[in-house]
Amino acid sequence: MNSRAVALAALLTVVIVWQVPHTIWLRYTLLIGLGVLAWPVALLRLVQPATALERVARAPFAALAALLSWALAVAFAVSPNSASSLGDLRAEWLAPALILLAGFGLALRYREGHVVVRVLFLGFVLHAFMQLVTAGYVLLRGDAINFMNFGGIGDHKANVTYTNAFALAMLVADEAARARGAPGFLRIDTRWALGAFALLLASTILATTRNGLVVFALMAVLGFVVIAGELRARTSRAAWATLVACGLIVFIGAIVGLRADPRWSTFFATAPVAWDTDHNRQWLQGERDESNLPPTASGKPVEPSAYFRLAFLHEGLRLIAEHPWGTRVGRDAFRLAIRDKYGRGGMSHAHNGFLDLGASLGLPGLALWIVFLGSFIFVAARAREAAGSGLRMALVLVIVGYAARTLLDATVRDHILQEFMITAGALCAAIVVAGPRDSA
Repeated sequence: MNSRAVALAALLTVVIVWQVPHTIWLRYTLLIGLGVLAWPVALLRLVQPATALERVARAPFAALAALLSWALAVAFAVSPNSASSLGDLRAEWLAPALILLAGFGLALRYREGHVVVRVLFLGFVLHAFMQLVTAGYVLLRGDAINFMNFGGIGDHKANVTYTNAFALAMLVADEAARARGAPGFLRIDTRWALGAFALLLASTILATTRNGLVVFALMAVLGFVVIAGELRARTSRAAWATLVACGLIVFIGAIVGLRADPRWSTFFATAPVAWDTDHNRQWLQGERDESNLPPTASGKPVEPSAYFRLAFLHEGLRLIAEHPWGTRVGRDAFRLAIRDKYGRGGMSHAHNGFLDLGASLGLPGLALWIVFLGSFIFVAARAREAAGSGLRMALVLVIVGYAARTLLDATVRDHILQEFMITAGALCAAIVVAGPRDSA
């Protein structure tokens, strides 16, 4: 065991325990240790970039610095409690910023063959595998799987679907590169790629998370279109047959998963009731209380999840319009702003990361966050001379998948944000390392 092997083993471990409850001390111990190795390298290259591409790679860090500066302004000039906002700013944004820097620095330090990116991919796929193994263990014990919230090794069923989207983005990009004759950055053959794809799809379906399944299906369709475009110049019947088979499996799996979810049957009847937040105030009690919900026009009960999400969407847009400069820094900004407006608010968040951020930091903060996400795509676009490994496409797809999920869930917080930060930072640095020799 050398220091490189120990560092990569620590990285794999932290990816696995990230979503395991009661392991915060272990997670941060590992992250701090990795940071000690990565932060000096990252800071040196950001302060003194050696190439034009390294200068371009400073864009996400500049955008994040601008976002944090605006958050500091909100804490002092807008928040009713500056001390509380400053505490939340430290608690909620310091770790993600340092983790972004760590992912960037690790990929710069251990640059051989994009090994850091491959370790992240392996960790995400292993998490999907553990989800399935845990389900098998439950069945072997003779118990029934609680599909309402089967978290596997985690504490929530949605956890695995976040990392599955990151892994799928990497897998699609790698297979697109291989379809045009390049080796790909994951260095896996078709058999391993199909195995990883099957694990990701099966664990996503098992999670029965509606939003996770929708985003997975959308990204898979996008991936199939991209790979099919690369295969046009090739006549391999086996490659085409494999692609079509995967497409059919995703389509059938998505249909089965969505049809098995009874919540879709009353969605359209629920929508107008949920949007009328002035006359139907039950949404104020929060999603933990599903009693006494308003009926649909036909007299049937509304679908609770859709009711709360659509009502929060309507009120979140109102809050941003009423407080364009923000309200306060903190993960509870949406709930507290609702409480200030209506006198009560039982929800935990808006179930939409953009709304949560807009209610907290206003339109400037929301715009800066979008610029931050877009800056990664800018880095990928500027790396025109980098060779066909697929890293550029992987970074773009990770951003697209994360942004799509942010529209449906509160992902700008906690371990979800941290996992995104380390993935985006590592991919960004891997593109920089590849430089003019390797362009996707």
